[in-house]
Amino acid sequence: MVDTDIEWPLTTLVVSPDQQAHRLDAVLSELPQALSRGHVQSLIEEGAVLLDGRPCRQSAKRLRLGQ
Repeated sequence: MVDTDIEWPLTTLVVSPDQQAHRLDAVLSELPQALSRGHVQSLIEEGAVLLDGRPCRQSAKRLRLGQ
């Protein structure tokens, strides 16, 4: 479970050609400021990650170019 008392910064990312078709959790965990993949998965499952402006709770979601 993710600590809900922590205020996470809002970051906007756009899927690049080399990231398309990759899993959401894998792409986020590879970012320079990223947490562990397990922590990223927890954030996704709790709805803390938005995809196309809506909470995405599927860590294995495959990304499309420009999302």
